[in-house]
Amino acid sequence: MKNFRAVLPVLLLSALSGCALLQGPVENTAPQGRDAAALSGSNPAAGAQPQALASDYTVTSTKIVVPSYLKVSEANTLYPVADIVWRGDPYGDRRAQVKAIFEEAVAKAMPRLHGPEAVEADIVVRRFHSLTGHARFTVGGVHSITFVLTLRDSNSGQVVLGPRVVKADLRAFGGRKALQADRDGQTQKVRIIRHLADVIARELARPADNS
Repeated sequence: MKNFRAVLPVLLLSALSGCALLQGPVENTAPQGRDAAALSGSNPAAGAQPQALASDYTVTSTKIVVPSYLKVSEANTLYPVADIVWRGDPYGDRRAQVKAIFEEAVAKAMPRLHGPEAVEADIVVRRFHSLTGHARFTVGGVHSITFVLTLRDSNSGQVVLGPRVVKADLRAFGGRKALQADRDGQTQKVRIIRHLADVIARELARPADNS
C-alpha cells in the first residue's frame, strides 16, 4: 500500500500530460519560436507586438462553430471524460465561452496576415479540454485543444485550404505556478487566447496544400 501511494502522483501526472495523445493523428506542424515557448509555459515578451507573417491570404470573415454534440463536464475531478472542460470563466454556457475565446484569438491573429487571396475562414471546435480546479491547484496538466480549419474563396465559396485538423495544446500550470501566473495577469484565458492566436496565424501562413 505504501508503494502504491508513492507512485500514484507520478501516474496522475503521466495521465494528464499524455491526455492529448488520445486524439489521434493531426495535420499541424510542430510549433516553432514563440509557439514553442508558449507550449513550454514561458512568456516571452508578453507585451510585445506579434510579428507579421507572410501568407497567401487575407481573411475577410470568420465562422466559428462549437457543436452542440460536444460533451461538457463540470465535474471537479482530476480528468473528466468530456470534450469541453473549462473553468476560466464564471459558471455558464461553456460552449459560448469557448466560442468567445476563439473569436478573440482570431481577432488577434488576422491583422498579422496580409495576402493577395481573400478568404473566409471556418473553424469547428472538436475539443477544448482545460483543467478543473482540482487539477489546476494540484498537478497541472495540458490545455488540450483541437479544431478543424477550412478556408473558402470569398468570391466563389470554393474550398482553397482544408479541412485541416489543428491540434493546439498548451502546457497548463498547476499549484503555486498557477497561482503566481494569475497574480502576474497570465490567467488560463489570457495564455490560451494568445497561444490560439499564434497557432491560427501560423496555420494560415502555411502553404495551401489542402491538408
